[in-house]
This record gives sequence, structure tokens and C-alpha cells, in this order.
Amino acid sequence: MEDIRKVKTVVVGCGMISNIYLKNLTNLFSITDVIGVCDLNRQAAEEKAVQYGIEKVYTLEEVCAAKEVELAVNLTAPSAHYSVIRQLLLAGKNVYTEKL
Repeated sequence: MEDIRKVKTVVVGCGMISNIYLKNLTNLFSITDVIGVCDLNRQAAEEKAVQYGIEKVYTLEEVCAAKEVELAVNLTAPSAHYSVIRQLLLAGKNVYTEKL
């Protein structure tokens, strides 16, 4: 498994559900490299970054513009899913989301 290149991942949405995702994405899955977090509430994103040892806090616009970001895990509220996913897809990002 050492030859597998990790997918540069950003978690978008730093609410309560993000804890289990960040725990698993950073500790359990060897294929993901969580390089950043993003939330409208920058303080929430900064707290998650510190808690999980993640270097960068992005705005959604920065996620879309960042060439290094390959995958966005969308954990925003369901009412925001369409607009967030649309923006990410139009920027050429791969997106994972649970619900539409």
C-alpha cells in the first residue's frame, strides 16, 4: 500500500458531524491526505484544524481555486448542498457528499 498516492482532500463544513469524518480521514483511511478544512464560520474551521493537526483553513473560493485540492468532502447543511457542490464541480473538484 505504500505505492498508493494519497488524495489531497479538504473537508467543507466543520459542524458536529465533521469530527467522525476528520478522525477517520486523518487516522483510518490511508488513501486520503486532509490538507485543509473550510467553513463559513472561520473560527470553527480553525478549531478543527488545530484539533486534527490540519495545516490550512480555506474559504470555499480558495478551495475552488486551489490546484492542489483533488477532493472536497461536503459536510455542509443539506440546504447548502446544491450551491456548494455546484461551485466545487464547476471548479473541477471531485466531491463526496452523503445527501442531496
